[in-house]
Amino acid sequence: MVLARWFKSGTWPIGCAMGEKVVRLAQLRPAGGGGFSIVRSSAPIQMPEVQAGSAGQGEPREAWRAAAAAAMKQAFTGAGFTGCQTVSCLPPMQMHYRHLRLAPMPDGELASAVQHRAARELDGKVERVRAEYFDVGQVVESGKRRREVVAVAAAGADVDAHVAMLEAVGLHPIAIDAEPAALARCLLNGQGGACGDDDATASSAVEQTRGAGAARLPLTSHGTAPTLIIDLAASSANLTIACEGMPRFIRSLPGGRMRILELTGDRVELDAHRQAMLMATLEGECPTGSLMGTAESDASLDQQAGEALQEAAVLYASELSHGVSLCLHYLNQARLTAFQARRGCIVGGGTLQDALVQALDRASNIEFHPVGDLLSPMVADLASSEGGDGISDVWLLPVGLALYGHEHLLAAQPEVAA
Repeated sequence: MVLARWFKSGTWPIGCAMGEKVVRLAQLRPAGGGGFSIVRSSAPIQMPEVQAGSAGQGEPREAWRAAAAAAMKQAFTGAGFTGCQTVSCLPPMQMHYRHLRLAPMPDGELASAVQHRAARELDGKVERVRAEYFDVGQVVESGKRRREVVAVAAAGADVDAHVAMLEAVGLHPIAIDAEPAALARCLLNGQGGACGDDDATASSAVEQTRGAGAARLPLTSHGTAPTLIIDLAASSANLTIACEGMPRFIRSLPGGRMRILELTGDRVELDAHRQAMLMATLEGECPTGSLMGTAESDASLDQQAGEALQEAAVLYASELSHGVSLCLHYLNQARLTAFQARRGCIVGGGTLQDALVQALDRASNIEFHPVGDLLSPMVADLASSEGGDGISDVWLLPVGLALYGHEHLLAAQPEVAA
């Protein structure tokens, strides 16, 4: 069995995802028949009045870190995890993504060039910025060849503080990952095939029929079509185009769940109680919620607020579709047509997930699907192993972090999948 090799070098890492209000940990384990099971645990970050979008930022930075460390220790202790190696990621507001075009150079010089350019873009000193990159490829700019990369950068102080927090609770960080990369691992986005290949001609394609949205594009187990992932955070939305299991385009847009709440407030008066209920619905964050389904936060809203929220979701989807169009235009201008996404999904929409998918599908030139229809066979099997017919998107990030370092084996997954 191909998957037996995954454990030769030891246990899988623990994926550690920190939201503004919840810490979630997940770890994969071998199960009978060559499959896998998942160990998972979560705990609330108990800090009063954390302003949305401020996690790890500004004045509440240290207080939030202390509360997050306490939640992490609670989630980790006694949960039955094997070992202490972990892969984590920084809060969204501490991450920066930049598309950089560099002069042609040997691969060995690329990391240093990205480090210096990222520091300049972020107005920081080189030694104070940590930067890595995703390679996009060769582009032509003003008749000259350039190397395009997506730089992923953060302040060195934030990275050091995050590592120290993990170590303080007994975890051993082996990598600080980027959230778009972790989400890309969970989806059908080109493992095992050349990016941009026509799904209809993939010789070993196996039709998938998960969910109601699976009929328009052939959602194959090779998943060679680039996939657009819209990841809603508290005050921003990351647009990622994933291909061959890796992000090839990342653009962060302002807005996020706070924008939906703002649009809702334009239609109905929101007191503090209504705001709290609406945000709970948008976040879908309940520490003891099920891995399956999307009902983690079924807050009971009055009819007026509920209708206003649905209208706001449609309006926000229209704003997002404009951002999607600009991103696709950028790819056309750069002649990166192999990364033009033909299908997409959205994560982070809570109980508005279906409404956002339908509105984006109508408003954009991309066919949007429920995220459950685009899961890789392995992640879909994990969901099925716990019962039900879907997976709550709040668990995709820790699962994707737990898959860190095994991308080449994900490519071989169709060989053993039923």
